[in-house]
Amino acid sequence: TAVKAHYLAYYELHELPWKLNDNIRYQDTDSGLVFELGRGPYRVPKMASPNVVTLAGGARIETVHDTYVLEGQTFVGVAIPVDVDGDNPSPASIEWDQLREQADDLANTVSLCLQQRTAPKRVAEYILRQRDDGKLGGMMARWQAQPGQRASVSARSRESVRRAIDHVHSRSVSPQVLTALRWHAQSKRVASGADRLIALWIALEALMGPVKNHKVMVKKLATHLALKHYRLNKTPVQITEALGLDHIRNVRNKVIHEGGRWEPWPISSQTHERDWPQILNDIVEEVLRYQLNATPARTLHGHMRKSLPVSSP
Repeated sequence: TAVKAHYLAYYELHELPWKLNDNIRYQDTDSGLVFELGRGPYRVPKMASPNVVTLAGGARIETVHDTYVLEGQTFVGVAIPVDVDGDNPSPASIEWDQLREQADDLANTVSLCLQQRTAPKRVAEYILRQRDDGKLGGMMARWQAQPGQRASVSARSRESVRRAIDHVHSRSVSPQVLTALRWHAQSKRVASGADRLIALWIALEALMGPVKNHKVMVKKLATHLALKHYRLNKTPVQITEALGLDHIRNVRNKVIHEGGRWEPWPISSQTHERDWPQILNDIVEEVLRYQLNATPARTLHGHMRKSLPVSSP
């Protein structure tokens, strides 16, 4: 049974050209959207993450009885109405990516209006029950991060790291590979699938360039991934179809040239949709490992097994 709730996300705002004196709270009675702009200290339930969130500019977040304290930090809180499955929804049943994208749009709008010099940083997100009067109620679910596990780093992994670091430090790495490294890191700092995909595509362009156009780049990438090093045992045509390289290229074009946005996986009802940003991420990472003489992770094999039927060349 669907239950009325709110997705609530909090964002830090750094490097504002002014100081906030009063807290601002607004609730739209028609859409149910709740907006809050305030200054700490302010307590919010912490994300179930093994990592403690640290803030720039001298501000800090402390863990106090399962809460974070936003100390002396300007923040934005955005609550978006959402229907959840039952009174005790599983975190895995909640479409976090789609909700994050909506909340990020609102936080970015606030950042723009307040002339913030850096991007807002999301520090907490969870699902709150909607009371009968429409106001926010108790917590129903929170985002579950990958649980941290203690493990020893294998000798093989240590050797892979040593080779990669030596390769970079020797300055034998091309500027294009270093550019790809930076854009790959940038892709981890963005929230929405579209932004992540574009950052990864730029990294891929740096790795595969120079090329005349993106169609040529896709062919060059597929030929590269057909090398024995990657052990995919497929032809370039089969790799292109199995990894959806042309589809990713078309999505990139719509985002860049048409300002398009699409329903992120796994929300879309289209049967051919997959987690394209993750597929592109794994491609970029494997090519980077190849260029840095690091041990391959073989992450592409799983995507090949889950792929659509491929045609013969």
